[in-house]
Amino acid sequence: MIQYKASAIFCSLITAVSFAAGPAKAEDPAAQSGAAQAQAVQGVGSQAVQGGGVGSQAVQGGVGSQAVQGGGGAQAGRPAAERPLTNKPDEEKAIRATVSEFVAAFDAGDAKKLMNLFTEDAEVVDENGEVVRGKGAIEANFTATFAENPGIKIVIEIEALRFVTEDAALERGRTITTIPGDPVPETGTYTVLYVKQNGRWLQSLVRDHADRPSTPHDRLKELEWMIGTWVDESDEGKIHTTCRWSEDKNFLIREFKVELLDKTATTGEQRIGWDPIRKQIRSWSFASDGGHGEAYWTRDGDRTLVKYHLTTGDGVFKTGTQVIEKVNSHVVKWKIIDRTIGGRAVADSREFTLVREPPAPPAR
Repeated sequence: MIQYKASAIFCSLITAVSFAAGPAKAEDPAAQSGAAQAQAVQGVGSQAVQGGGVGSQAVQGGVGSQAVQGGGGAQAGRPAAERPLTNKPDEEKAIRATVSEFVAAFDAGDAKKLMNLFTEDAEVVDENGEVVRGKGAIEANFTATFAENPGIKIVIEIEALRFVTEDAALERGRTITTIPGDPVPETGTYTVLYVKQNGRWLQSLVRDHADRPSTPHDRLKELEWMIGTWVDESDEGKIHTTCRWSEDKNFLIREFKVELLDKTATTGEQRIGWDPIRKQIRSWSFASDGGHGEAYWTRDGDRTLVKYHLTTGDGVFKTGTQVIEKVNSHVVKWKIIDRTIGGRAVADSREFTLVREPPAPPAR
């Protein structure tokens, strides 16, 4: 029925569904200490540390992997991971191996294995100056990070490496951290002081700095394809939807009009934004009959899931989850599952296909 289409015109136009239909329509949706080594290279380290810090980002979910994973740029046809940064190829190779081990353990969520790469008295300093000292405390922070962010992955791009003594080296680079369900990776810069103990290069002092914080606009970029005009027509009526950025570019605003052959037209507006507390896309919808609702959006592979709850203008409470699949820039498929109306479970909707309205031809 057309009420289904009104409700989901892609992500959470639940307003149209339930707001357009009354309660009778049950089918509507709606070794050497790190400190000592740091002092030994203080003149060099103070400059490098301003570049950022790897370990604290790792502890807080932000380290990353480097060009060792194939990231970074290329020069003269060579991957950044292979481009020499020093005149000590064997030692540089050993440090890169340590970074590779770090990435593998981090991606596996293995805090204990990560501790094989730190000195006993290692220190990790985050972008706010908070210090975590000792392997035990660092391991606890990693463990908490992995528990709070299952599936977190990292990329480290080494930008510079310098040996300041035979047994001490400074590395500077960038980090990229991704968390399942979060469309915007966290990026930052880092500096790490390595010391060589028993023939192995270990992290002794780590500092990181976050990049510019992601804005609400950044978070909503994955939905930018919705911008434009969409029309869905059937024998029962017509739904007209437009989507645009707000003037401050921090919200997507969608306006809809539902015209059923046997009913007065219903209009409404939906505002889609970023919830910094829940770290999730969230929307608020309002219909001309007084109905209102909200929804939370998550990514599920190639699909978008919109879990909503709303109240119609005549007081009927509805819930459900919209499943939206973008076929291409002009076609979207969607359906609604797990629906309830007035606390009673109802059947899932069938799948619908929506098509973008082409732009009007230029005036002659």
